[in-house]
Amino acid sequence: MKPFRLAKMLPLAAFFWAGTNAVQAQDVLTGDTRLACEAVLCLSSSTRPGECAPSLARYFGIKFDKPWDTIKARIDFLNMCPAHNEPGMPSLITAIANGAGQCDATYLNRFNKIKMNRKECKRTSWYENDQNCTTTEVELISDKKPAYCQAYESHEYTDLNTRYVGDMRTGGRWADADEYDSVLQNYNDRYQAIPKGVTYSLPDTRRNENDSR
Repeated sequence: MKPFRLAKMLPLAAFFWAGTNAVQAQDVLTGDTRLACEAVLCLSSSTRPGECAPSLARYFGIKFDKPWDTIKARIDFLNMCPAHNEPGMPSLITAIANGAGQCDATYLNRFNKIKMNRKECKRTSWYENDQNCTTTEVELISDKKPAYCQAYESHEYTDLNTRYVGDMRTGGRWADADEYDSVLQNYNDRYQAIPKGVTYSLPDTRRNENDSR
């Protein structure tokens, strides 16, 4: 796990991770300035105490019809934190604005999908070449993270770890760090091997061979 070095940069970090008295923390920053700093801290860690609720509500409450307008407005909000120009902070704020709320397991399992062709062949006689094959298009939860999620999770100041459980051809899915063990157990309990004669391929006419992954 990466060291959470961002905690050394912001005055409010002690309030969340070192137990500083709340009254002392409130004397440091107030209003949206305080909420912006708290949002940066909370959105950089997979551990989010109850004190994160106001800043997260403020951050995710910033929404516009066009996604890029939402991202820009959220960056502007996070830049209200006095530490926004510290080394590593501009890239962190950009990564948060592009990834926060779209890289957790719930979001990835719902929207990070891939379409594949599922081909099932059954022999119709003793001769191996005598087969009846049917192909259907299926939608699976992709085991590849979007680039913006990779940038968000791999940043030196974040401590995030959403992992993929299992094989996407057999019901694999994403799990946040705190639920990984239970998701893995559930997958193992219901796991069924891919039937003989079933292959998967990407629906790309340029590919001549099945992608057996």
